[in-house]
Parts: sequence; C-alpha cells; structure tokens
Amino acid sequence: FLGASAVIYVFDLSRPATRNNMEADLSLIRRALPGCLVRIVGNKKDLLGHEEFQARERETNADYYTSAKDGENVERLFMGVGQELVKGVLGD
Repeated sequence: FLGASAVIYVFDLSRPATRNNMEADLSLIRRALPGCLVRIVGNKKDLLGHEEFQARERETNADYYTSAKDGENVERLFMGVGQELVKGVLGD
C-alpha cells in the first residue's frame, strides 16, 4: 500500500473479532502513509437487525456503513472518497 493516496479499511460488522487489530493496523497505515486519506468502513450491514446495528455503530467510529451484498452506501463511499481526493489535489 506504499504510495497510496487513500486507504479504505473495511471490517465486518457481523464479526466483532474483525476489529481486534484495527487500531494497530490503522496506526501502521498512518505511520507508513502520513497525510494519506484513511476511511474506515463497517461492512455487512445487511446481516444486522436495526438495534444490533445501532449498538455496533456506537461501538465503532466508522466513516461509512455499507452492505456489499445489496449495495447500500457503496457508491456513496467511493464517490465520497473520490471527492475528498480531488478536493485535496485542488486545494479547495
């Protein structure tokens, strides 16, 4: 990932263990890529009920919550990251 302009770090909302190494991973990414845009994504939102999702949302500070299966927020994620990258390049 060296030289990346952006990193999209994805964890599985339905499996809390996938967050076990998240802080260490993000620390490594931020040290290796200072100034890189990093966005955290909780995926598989479709596997959770409303109350369970709200509980996970409170436990995490993800930038986006998606469902790759049904496409929820996937386009929003990529459009948002793309816009942030362009904004950074243009300096607006």
